[in-house]
Amino acid sequence: MKIIDLSLPIENGMYMPKAYWHPEVAFSVLGVHEKEGRMSRKIQLGTHTGTHVDAALHFLPNGATIDEAPLERLIGEAQLIDVSFVGPRQAIKAADLERGCKSGIKCSRVVIRTGWVERAWGTDVFGKDKPYFTKESIQWLLDHNINLMLIDTGDPDSDDDFVVGKPAPIHVMIFENDVTLIENVTNLDKLPEFFKIIALPLKLKGCDAAPGRVIAIVD
Repeated sequence: MKIIDLSLPIENGMYMPKAYWHPEVAFSVLGVHEKEGRMSRKIQLGTHTGTHVDAALHFLPNGATIDEAPLERLIGEAQLIDVSFVGPRQAIKAADLERGCKSGIKCSRVVIRTGWVERAWGTDVFGKDKPYFTKESIQWLLDHNINLMLIDTGDPDSDDDFVVGKPAPIHVMIFENDVTLIENVTNLDKLPEFFKIIALPLKLKGCDAAPGRVIAIVD
């Protein structure tokens, strides 16, 4: 058995997309061995920090919260779809997903590799120039009965669809169809086509998302 960590590390001052709803990640020391006899820290971070699990509440006003995420969906057999041949700012089409899926869809949990986190994480282009999904490609996934979708980008929407004050259409389509979305996963180049996934977000009561530890288990 081999365990592959698909999570980005959460670090003091780490990269975050530039938006006022993404606070800077900050660690500060509260207790030290020399004074308090123990080490303790205060952590400031947003719900969408690093590798995180989105809840429907993120874009649906009456959507489920992250503490309501079904655990049976977050643990189980998963399948890799490799579309890393799609370039920056290009749409991921249904035909691309079909091409990147060697054996046809066999699992309700899919991990979609664009290679973007490997190429651009921590840079100014990470949020802007990523490949993005279309309604056609999401419908293709829905037609194959997926209920958990992991991506190695910060979000599935086109940057052209990003308008402050309006919901993101691809996010909305995903959540309206009761699919759980996990963003900013990494190390997808190390995965075989089939493996077991364990993706556990922090149990933050009433929240729209939570950072999580996501791992793949390869037999």
